Amino acid sequence: MFNRSRTLLLYSLLLSALCVGRLEGATTSAKTLALPAWAEHRLSQKDVTSKFELTHQLSPTFLLGDFNRDGQQDVAVLARHKVTRKLGILVLHNGEQKIHPLGCGTAIGNGGDDFDWMDFWRLGKSRATKADALYVGREGSASGLIYWNGVKYVWEQIGD
Repeated sequence: MFNRSRTLLLYSLLLSALCVGRLEGATTSAKTLALPAWAEHRLSQKDVTSKFELTHQLSPTFLLGDFNRDGQQDVAVLARHKVTRKLGILVLHNGEQKIHPLGCGTAIGNGGDDFDWMDFWRLGKSRATKADALYVGREGSASGLIYWNGVKYVWEQIGD
């Protein structure tokens, strides 16, 4: 009996160690997914931090894509305007200082100036420009594709 209990205990410990190792590996790989350094730097500058705060209201909290088709990776982050509390997206083009607010108090197409209605967002592709785009929407309701037309971001209605 003693040997059987001891064997079961050893198997339990071994199984626990394997599970913990896998969980630690998963946690580590999740932690490595971070904003590019250039985007973190830009988002930490006073002209941005004085107006906007990043939010973790939806997952993912940021998307990477070549939104302006210049061959460089751009960034879109979820943010909230500090004064109006309106939700939206800030788009940063790699190599540019300008921030492009979508929502956050700045209206765009049928999306309006507050994206609090949005319960999902993901990377899409513009049919018009073939560039990466932002597919935003509400499950079972309206959705839209936001893409760079070469001059500004525009809204293309997809659903309702």
